[in-house]
Amino acid sequence: MKTLNHSLSPAIVRKEQSMDHSLCYSGMFEKIYQAKIEFLNNRHITSKYEEIIRPEIIQSWERSKEYSLEIDNLICPKLEESELDKLLGTKHFFLNAAKPYLERLRKVFAFTNNYAILTDEQGTVISEPLRIQISKNTYDVEKGMICNEKTSGTCSHTLTILHKKPFQLWGPEHYSELLHKTIGSSAPIFDPLGNFAGTLTIVSDDNYHQNAHTFGLLMTTAWSIQERFQMTFNKKL
Repeated sequence: MKTLNHSLSPAIVRKEQSMDHSLCYSGMFEKIYQAKIEFLNNRHITSKYEEIIRPEIIQSWERSKEYSLEIDNLICPKLEESELDKLLGTKHFFLNAAKPYLERLRKVFAFTNNYAILTDEQGTVISEPLRIQISKNTYDVEKGMICNEKTSGTCSHTLTILHKKPFQLWGPEHYSELLHKTIGSSAPIFDPLGNFAGTLTIVSDDNYHQNAHTFGLLMTTAWSIQERFQMTFNKKL
């Protein structure tokens, strides 16, 4: 339970406990955003922010700054078509295992601004994110995009790639300001040999559209994909 609580965004936990969700979000947003600005200016986080900002996020902010990423921009490179086709070929079993579960999530999220994405172990998007058009006005996500910490900065899936454990990030916890209205919940998926294969992420382009239950949906789906992936891989061997 302690691990799960650490994986959840403190903002989401506090929202669940608060009677006034909008007030809770507003207060948390300002505190986290102010902490990030202070940190980017002088590389220091005062103790008053320690309860609401996890150390992994602060460390990722620092690395993102060292990568010379801009907080007001988000540009991810994209694989050439031939490179993408080659990558998808190597991820055949992984993608086949994930396909029915991604389809279910797409049906659930069809008329919302939520969507699911699958990445490989390097952060390259290997599934086609289906998003409603209005959500694409701020940033875009396409199959073949390389979205790791060096290109995207602090995100839930970039932390999952680095630490091999689930993470949920809300609003200003992300490095890029373009993701300040976004919540991401990510979980790792491993192959039968215990090697890290990639991540499953549920993204919401509205910060009121995720909660602790969304994280439960994510974990259940990721475990199901992993079980099917490992079973089909073992049969092939």
